[in-house]
Amino acid sequence: MCQPWGMVTLTDISALEKMAADGLLAELGSPISGAGLDWGRTSMRAIGHAGLPGLGTRLSVDTPAHLLVSSPQDRVRSKSVVSHVWREPLPDRSLFQLTDDVLMASPGLVLAQMATSTPPPELAAVVMEMCGRYGRVRWTERGFLDRGPLTTPDNLREYLRHLPGRLCVQRAERATRLALVGSRSPLETSFALMVSLPEELGGCGFARPRLNHRIDPSTQLAVLCDQRWYEADLCWPERRVICEVNSRQEHLTPNAQDHDAAKTGALEAMGWRVHSVTVGLLKSPTSREALFERVASSLGCPPPSDRPEDVRRRGELMRRLLDW
Repeated sequence: MCQPWGMVTLTDISALEKMAADGLLAELGSPISGAGLDWGRTSMRAIGHAGLPGLGTRLSVDTPAHLLVSSPQDRVRSKSVVSHVWREPLPDRSLFQLTDDVLMASPGLVLAQMATSTPPPELAAVVMEMCGRYGRVRWTERGFLDRGPLTTPDNLREYLRHLPGRLCVQRAERATRLALVGSRSPLETSFALMVSLPEELGGCGFARPRLNHRIDPSTQLAVLCDQRWYEADLCWPERRVICEVNSRQEHLTPNAQDHDAAKTGALEAMGWRVHSVTVGLLKSPTSREALFERVASSLGCPPPSDRPEDVRRRGELMRRLLDW
C-alpha cells in the first residue's frame, strides 16, 4: 500500500533490533519484493505518521532510527535518523511489511546494505547474530535477547545471488563464509571470530570450532554428572578442546559459578581440555595472548605470531569486536 507521504523502511541496527524479538519473522510471513512499494522515499512527515511504536525506537541521538532510502535526495536531515542509500531495485524476499506505513529490510538485504561500509570481521559478526540464537538490543543491561536463528548462511547467499553484481554483495557473501553458526551471545561471537578469522584480518587463524556443541557423558561417567548432556561454547571435537565463554551478567552468581565448576569438572573427567574465557581476560593484552598460546598448544598448532605489529592487530580486532 503506497502512501502519499512515502513509507519508512527500517534497516541496519533498527531492523536487527526489531528482529531480536523471538518469532517476529514467522509472525510476519514471507518477505516481499520492493516492486510497487514506495520503500525508498521517506520524510519526517512519513516518520511522524508511522509513529514510534512502528519504528520501535525512541528516536533520539543515542538511539536513532536507521532507514533505507533510494537516493541521496531522500535522506532525512535529523540527528535522530540515519539514512542509508540503496539505489538498486529490490528483488523478492527483500522486505517485511510491519504496518501499512513501515517496512523492514530482510536479513539478506540488511547484510548487503551493511556491507557497503562495515569491515569484514564486524560483518561476519552480523551474520553470526542473524544465524545465531540471540539478537542485540540497546535497551537492556544484558545487551541482547534470546531468540531462534533468523536465517542460515546458505539462505543469505541464495538471496545475495539475486542482487546486482556489486562490491558490497561480494563482501556480504564473504562474510557468510567467515561466520560460524550457533552462537548464543555477542561475547561468544566475538571470541569465536577472534580465534578463527585468518591472520590477515587480525585473527588467530585457528581451525574453525563448533559452537554450542552437544557432549554426552559415557555410561560410566553419567552417574558423576549433574546433567544428561552438556553444551560446549566453542568446541574442537577432534582435538577434545573446549573454550567456555563466561559473561559477567550470566556467570557471576553463586549458583552460576557452582554450575560452571561442575560442568568443567565433568568435561575434564571425560578427557576434554577446558579453557575459561572472560571479558576481563580478553581485554588484558598479556592474559589474552597467554590464552591464545594455551589454546594453540591444546589444538596442536603453532601459536599466533608474536611480532609486535601482529599482537597490536589482534588487540585492535578484539577491541572492535567487543565494542561491536
